[in-house]
Amino acid sequence: MAAQPARPAPAPAPSSDSYSSYEHSNNEPDQVDELLDAINRRAKELNQQRKAASRSTPETSATPSPPPPEPKTAVCKNCGASKNVAGGEKAVCDYCGTVLS
Repeated sequence: MAAQPARPAPAPAPSSDSYSSYEHSNNEPDQVDELLDAINRRAKELNQQRKAASRSTPETSATPSPPPPEPKTAVCKNCGASKNVAGGEKAVCDYCGTVLS
């Protein structure tokens, strides 16, 4: 039977002194609380400004925009081909290049 490779020994657990706790992080708890308070105050200011801006914005007119023109079928006078064209617009015949209206 073949010998099995030796397993590496598990790494030793780090001592508790090697981890920085919340109190020993770059930001002290009081500083974190102050930063959160400043962020919350700024968020409230921005919300108030947004609400004030929305109140001062004039209402858009209630008149709906006119519906788009109905497409019409134009017949080419040169070759007799037909093409759907939006009402009042000009197009070019796909076959001979004649301007359709």
